[in-house]
Amino acid sequence: MLLLKRTSLVSIICLGFITSISVANAQSFEDALRPFWYFRSFGASSFALTNNNTATSKDISSISTNPANLGIIQRPSAFLSFQYGLFSQNGKLENNPDYISDGNNYFRYDGFGFVYPVPVYQGSLVLALSYAPTAQYNYILKTDGFINRDSVSLSHYINEAGIMNSLQLGTSVEFKKNLFLGFSANFYHGYRNYKYTGTDIDTEDIYTYSNYVRNETIKPNYTGWNINTGILYHLPYLKFGLRISSPLKLNVHEKSKIDSTTTFDNLTELYGFKQYDLTYKTTFPTEISASLALTLYDITIAFDFATRDWGNINFRSNLYTDTTFTEKIDPGINNDIRLNLKTTTDWGIGLIIPFWNTLSAQLGYRILTRPYYNLPDNEKYITLMGFGIEGIIEDQIVMGISYQISMGRQTIENTYFGTYTTQLIQEHQLTVSTSLLF
Repeated sequence: MLLLKRTSLVSIICLGFITSISVANAQSFEDALRPFWYFRSFGASSFALTNNNTATSKDISSISTNPANLGIIQRPSAFLSFQYGLFSQNGKLENNPDYISDGNNYFRYDGFGFVYPVPVYQGSLVLALSYAPTAQYNYILKTDGFINRDSVSLSHYINEAGIMNSLQLGTSVEFKKNLFLGFSANFYHGYRNYKYTGTDIDTEDIYTYSNYVRNETIKPNYTGWNINTGILYHLPYLKFGLRISSPLKLNVHEKSKIDSTTTFDNLTELYGFKQYDLTYKTTFPTEISASLALTLYDITIAFDFATRDWGNINFRSNLYTDTTFTEKIDPGINNDIRLNLKTTTDWGIGLIIPFWNTLSAQLGYRILTRPYYNLPDNEKYITLMGFGIEGIIEDQIVMGISYQISMGRQTIENTYFGTYTTQLIQEHQLTVSTSLLF
């Protein structure tokens, strides 16, 4: 049988999302370090500027990108955001150029927020509250083909959905002229629902079995919190923003099960079944993001970067000391994290072009660095591009719409079948937002 390598499920769900690239571990191009990588902002202008506009955000989305920017908001407002997305993939099993499988996954999420500038004698003091998605886990993998000289037909299918929502409480104060200090407390809760089916069919009757089917379901739930601290220096022609996000501490409760069926040539069947109910803790590393924006002839250009040390992800659990578990979490998992993951820096550029006094266009471009060592050059980066338009109606309603696309390539190993899939991936996202000014 081609089932050459078996891995404990506990290692898969706790180590696999971090250190390996396998179908069972479901590495997707956006969040291979689920549930950590690529926490995003919300709002049309923020998405158009590819999510990290630390110096230029000027609405409730500042509570995520840089809470200090809340201080430049002068009017109370209520904010709504609607996000529509499509995840598409093109998968090809190794050495099978003629077997290319397509797949799509659709999603929609909404968010809202409120901003209140407190009347003060000097400077500014602004309070804000928002509830919105900060990460989403929609992913699909679909691939099939033949290996072993066309004798064995393989099919892999992953369908995954999930979201990480956050309740964010933020404030900003102008403690010196044109210099703002901001703070937000962020409380996260979310879930993922991961389903995998792998099928192995002996089409030429070479082996003692005729087919093997494996199903996996993994359902983690997340709760956690962290703190964002930001600073903004704001002049008409120059803006500088800096945000430091404290480590995100997550509690994870995960229920999962695996079942398999092997059908032999004599029509007898062998069944396998395991299920788990696990609790563990993980910590997302500190993130530092900075941005510099220059305005000339009313056109603003912004440069920014974000850096984090993925090797500082920390896994904590006492499961390996529990003698009731026959398959145990390796206590050396944190050492494996440090050996496999590196420090990354993401770079971006944004452009804001005003039209008249009521309309502006935003464009953004960003390169995200995948955090694994020793990736081929064509798999090291993810590219994001965004475009949006925002306008104000009757000095009362701000409307925005944006489109963002992210693109990447990855090679996925299936540890159970000893095969690889090359996957080209795109994620399309349309965001519509509105603010009512009081």
